Amino acid sequence: MKQNTVVKNGLILLFYITVAFIFNWSILCGKNLMKWDIMDAYYPLCMSSADMLRKGRLPLWNAAFQFGTPTYVMLGVPYWYPTTILFELTTGYSLICVAFDYFIHVVLACYGMYLLVYSHLRHREKFRTCIIAVIAGCFYGFSGLFVSNAEHIMIIVSAAWLPYILVCVKKYFETNTKFFLITAAQCMGLSILGGYPEVWIATFIILIPYFVIHSRYEERIGIRVFKAAFTYMVFAVGTGVSAAVSVIPFIASSKYIDRLNGGAAVNSYQAKMALSAILPHFTRFSKELGGTLDISMISMFMGILTLLLLGVSFFIKMQFKWRYMGLISFAFLMMLGNNAFLHPLFYKYFPLYSSLRFPSTWRCILTVFILLLAAQTLEEILGNEKSIKMFTLVCLITCSFFCILNVLLSYLVNSISEEIISGLKNDLKTDSLLCLIYAVIFAGIFVVGKNKNKDITFLLLLGTAVDIFVGQFILYPLTVTWYNQWDISAIKAKQGEIQVMFESDRNRSHSIEYNDAERSKNGLNSMRIVWDHTLDEEGYLSVLLNYVQTYKESEHCRLSSEMPVAYLTNNVVSREEMDFNIWLQDITVSPYQIFVEQKNSDLSDNKTLQKGIIAEHFISGDIAFDVSLDTGGYLVVQQSCYPGWNVYVDGRKEEIVQINGVFLGVYLKEGTHEVHFVFRPLDFYIGAILSVSYLTAFLISFVLYMRKIKETKTVCTLKEDNV
Repeated sequence: MKQNTVVKNGLILLFYITVAFIFNWSILCGKNLMKWDIMDAYYPLCMSSADMLRKGRLPLWNAAFQFGTPTYVMLGVPYWYPTTILFELTTGYSLICVAFDYFIHVVLACYGMYLLVYSHLRHREKFRTCIIAVIAGCFYGFSGLFVSNAEHIMIIVSAAWLPYILVCVKKYFETNTKFFLITAAQCMGLSILGGYPEVWIATFIILIPYFVIHSRYEERIGIRVFKAAFTYMVFAVGTGVSAAVSVIPFIASSKYIDRLNGGAAVNSYQAKMALSAILPHFTRFSKELGGTLDISMISMFMGILTLLLLGVSFFIKMQFKWRYMGLISFAFLMMLGNNAFLHPLFYKYFPLYSSLRFPSTWRCILTVFILLLAAQTLEEILGNEKSIKMFTLVCLITCSFFCILNVLLSYLVNSISEEIISGLKNDLKTDSLLCLIYAVIFAGIFVVGKNKNKDITFLLLLGTAVDIFVGQFILYPLTVTWYNQWDISAIKAKQGEIQVMFESDRNRSHSIEYNDAERSKNGLNSMRIVWDHTLDEEGYLSVLLNYVQTYKESEHCRLSSEMPVAYLTNNVVSREEMDFNIWLQDITVSPYQIFVEQKNSDLSDNKTLQKGIIAEHFISGDIAFDVSLDTGGYLVVQQSCYPGWNVYVDGRKEEIVQINGVFLGVYLKEGTHEVHFVFRPLDFYIGAILSVSYLTAFLISFVLYMRKIKETKTVCTLKEDNV
């Protein structure tokens, strides 16, 4: 039995891999490139991290960004995510890795949704139950959520882990086996390490009622809620420990972070965007139709069959139906952002929401629970001949409705262009055809079903394939690839340009030397960064160090940008002489004048030292100089003076001086010195130890759980043999 289960799951996983390859062949074969943010932001960050790792350095500090930035503190940057590290250490994170990262998580999402749906279905021994779960997995991994968000790989990562978290929580309450709770926390930790904050914060919120829903029903409601709350807290602590390598540094740095005055209202959904579920072209023409989001955050496509089943689910008795309907309604209202009352309440009373940009990511929660209800509805329908007949009729009626709407569309809406009308009409024609296909399939299932020896529910996979292909065909070239992968001539015409990019990627040197790197001062210049290898990317780093930002907004930022990476000076003004904020606004000072809290008593008269400094190396988090001074003064390095930096002068640890409220500095006496700045943040090492410890505990619990299953099966087999 166990062997059959392994073979079945292996074949299902192979099926998802095959289908995912068919839909993503051009980017996986290097014929095409991914689009927008995944290339402009995610790739440069992974590229810089890879180059550091391959030189034996931890990617803790990016010297070329914002006068140096502790990038390891930024949640939403996947430095410690397994696939990122694997690709970085093996290939140096190449352009092809960007495509494979997306591909892997689509497959992961499909299989996770299959497991979640399968755990909710009643007749798991039946062939048709497996087919239903496989279909649900397809609709999730190839939904508009994944296709339209392909550029936002962190959203994809969190959405991919969501089904695993839910299925493990459900299994924990069903079996009271601690291994499943440990696994749920590990999956949630991975969602934090590689995912998008909006999604995993939404997951934490939705898990509160989910824990209560799946707690033991035989107990009193008060006891159920208390036990669910306690279990939830244990899960949350486990998650925090699992993702401690990112969570602890983020908490430690929170006092330095500017939340950019919020931004959640910017990308609010409008209720009419739900039309993209049946009209894929609605996504394409969203701006002309008054949409508030760009293409990559709109599509709600999850299959016509799913929507038909969701409508029927209101009339069928199912476990958890109304509870899950409540979660769906909650997710939909949150997704609407400022266009509904619920999200503004969270924005006002839940501090984290002041920094979240995309309420539309609640589509992850919405899609999962809609598919859960649709799959259970399909199981109920297929288990009753009368229900199959009724659903066939529903498909035919819906087909007729779409046909009539197609004819009337031009008369109903006359304020939009003919191009848009044509696109929406094509969608309605396709929807009509899909409903007809499903009607034929269900009619066939009904007829053949009378023969108890035959089961043709596998034909539903054919309808699903057509259903998914429609959405993928329209959305894919808009949001995933630079060129439509089905237009071979267009790809061939651009292949030379694409090949140059791949060649540039292959030829990059795996080193991080910042002497000639440009510092970023204004905006997103990512593509130049990628190909020029200046590694100065701002993309997903949506939070800035406050003291750096203050300095950047002053005239002294311009003066500093004209200065060398490091210099020597004793032209000092102290707090006793002038207020720092007044000094920042003073544009008459010399570029070599610096501000420190207090002058050193050894300073001679103000005299700028223009010589006597040699950079031995200037590497991320590791800077060394040979310095020769005729008189005492300050060595200034234009890197942010963030906690974790240490300085050693002639092998002896000295105190770091914060220069101009921002930079690293150390006071040196006259003579020749070896100066070594090293970045060793304690919060990172504490977090790394905790994360590795939790991963170790998870692996041990996995081994023990598998051993326990094996022993149980052995005992059962012996009992059967004795009988």
